Amino acid sequence: MINSQSIADLLGFNCHILDDDSKVSLIETPFRFFDGELVPIYTQEISNKIRLFDGGETILYYMQRGLDLTKSQSLRFITNLIEPYGLKLTSDGDLEIYCDVGEIKEAFSNYIAAMSQLKSWEAEQEGVNSDINIFIQEVAMCFLAAFPNEDQYVSPEYLGISGHKYRFDFIHGNKAVFAVTPHHASVSSVLKKMIDLNLSSHITNLKPIIVIDDRDNKKSAENETKILSSVASVYAMTALEKRSNYSGFSN
Repeated sequence: MINSQSIADLLGFNCHILDDDSKVSLIETPFRFFDGELVPIYTQEISNKIRLFDGGETILYYMQRGLDLTKSQSLRFITNLIEPYGLKLTSDGDLEIYCDVGEIKEAFSNYIAAMSQLKSWEAEQEGVNSDINIFIQEVAMCFLAAFPNEDQYVSPEYLGISGHKYRFDFIHGNKAVFAVTPHHASVSSVLKKMIDLNLSSHITNLKPIIVIDDRDNKKSAENETKILSSVASVYAMTALEKRSNYSGFSN
């Protein structure tokens, strides 16, 4: 049996146990995607094999950034980039590689190399799939208009209970803002982040706010709002636009 301390000793990175029963750990590394999001690396012991995987977070990350990955052909760029390094994309959306305990260093190196290829691809595509970035800018502009006496700045990192670090899309005064589309993957990604952060003690001085884009599909946005409102205050973009001429939110 290999434990998280053994993996930490082998790889030189800290590991955090997430689930004793299924022997799942999170490897704490400094590797990040293009916009600063952490590259997810989990380990799991299965039948004397070690599985390195991302928990489906890579695909969720890209979908939140505006990519439509709902069709199999749209995932081809991922499989083309990772398969030369021995990683597979599962039907559940996980990127994974299996190895024997004695091969974990090589598997870890291949995992990081594959993620580096995805990171390089993302850097090349920056500006091509910019819908979510444009929406974030629109939301930020509305907050500047609604709260002209409050400072707006880039979000620092906040530590979740799982050990993951997250950034909000921006901070405005005491408001920590996420901007999301009503797409299920985008909602799921922010929901996961907020649950993780709400369980920690690092955002006690902030008021988390989620702004959802309801301009194209109001019904879908309303349905997703019911879910998101369980973890943070949620505002529709259409309402925010109307209120941006005055301070309509409570502080």
